[in-house]
Amino acid sequence: MTIWPAGQVRLLLENHSGIVIDVSVSVTDCDSGWSKQWDFGLPVEADSFSFSGRFDSPTVKRSGDFELAVSVAGVPLVRRTVRARRPLISRRLIAA
Repeated sequence: MTIWPAGQVRLLLENHSGIVIDVSVSVTDCDSGWSKQWDFGLPVEADSFSFSGRFDSPTVKRSGDFELAVSVAGVPLVRRTVRARRPLISRRLIAA
């Protein structure tokens, strides 16, 4: 799992149930109450399914506490607080 205050959350998920399962992933900024949620169907695959969601948090500070929640078929699976840090050097594409 990867999470950045102004960036991205990434998860690897597996589904061995034989049917598509409804998944909900949410990220909440603990300081401001801002949140972003993604809902999708987790396909049946032999390999891991990679989920990636981009977001722009209203937080302007360099770090923050976020709550990550993942539920599967309406049942909470993961709920944890994650400390995220923003890089000190901004990443920009530089054309040579």
